[in-house]
Amino acid sequence: MRTRHVFILFSIAFIVTYGVILIAASDNGNDAEMDQEIVSTLHKIVELRERAVLFAQANYEQGITDLLPIQQEQLELSAARIRLAMVEGKPDVALKEYRIVLTIHEKQLQVIEARIEIGLLTLSDMIDAEVEQLEERVRLATLIRDIK
Repeated sequence: MRTRHVFILFSIAFIVTYGVILIAASDNGNDAEMDQEIVSTLHKIVELRERAVLFAQANYEQGITDLLPIQQEQLELSAARIRLAMVEGKPDVALKEYRIVLTIHEKQLQVIEARIEIGLLTLSDMIDAEVEQLEERVRLATLIRDIK
């Protein structure tokens, strides 16, 4: 299921971003040009993810897809915004995005339930989605703890 792939990619992105933050912190800001390149690249990623959400919404409005692809793109957008916020040292923005992620996961569960009812998905897909939601809650709680 695509949500499993999104979760894996999000987890990898989180680990990579955390590694970038640690490297940047150990560098003591001596490489400001590299830091600016990272921030610039993350801004471009956010812009591309915003466009992807718009395309998914257009497909939904044209009746091509249901809500799940929009929600997947919104999760990707939030993941990009979280990475950018963490690199820029804006944990409050990251917290806001994590809360958005949790809201999207709640909505996804509703869509998945509907798909299960009509036979398009299985209970295993629901379990995967619920696990992803719980893992997001752990990441949010961890971020809140680390900020304090």
